[in-house]
Amino acid sequence: MKSTLTTAKSLCTSGFALGLHVVYTAPSIMLQTYRTDWTAKYVEKGMVVSDPTVHWAFQNRGAARWSEMDLPDPQNVMPQAAEYGLAYGCVTSIQPKDVQSMGFFARDDREFTDDEIETLLACTQKMHDLTDPSKPLSIDIRSDLKSLSVMLTTP
Repeated sequence: MKSTLTTAKSLCTSGFALGLHVVYTAPSIMLQTYRTDWTAKYVEKGMVVSDPTVHWAFQNRGAARWSEMDLPDPQNVMPQAAEYGLAYGCVTSIQPKDVQSMGFFARDDREFTDDEIETLLACTQKMHDLTDPSKPLSIDIRSDLKSLSVMLTTP
């Protein structure tokens, strides 16, 4: 798990969020490295309900650059995210069997390359495979998350 998260973190200069094992509309495990001031604003303003990247993830499988998505953004989530360094990004969405996982990856300096997007899609799949919401994460895994400054949220 640590190597997978290290790979994602190295590619994402402005952070990432992974929603793993989504049931209905809520992830069983949420991992994120975005700036805390951005996360606080995003939550406070309830942006998740109108975030075009989230809508894309629920409607599609695979990966897409944020700049390639043609979805409404009534709350102007994307321009606001850019103000916090999330100027370029991609979204990933997988659904093996009946459970979905999704990733949101950001940079402040340039678009992700096609190879980087494939790597991040593979990271999403690997993290989905490595986690089981019916079992608590081990102390070692929690320690790895902390050492990588990855915030963990579980129900």
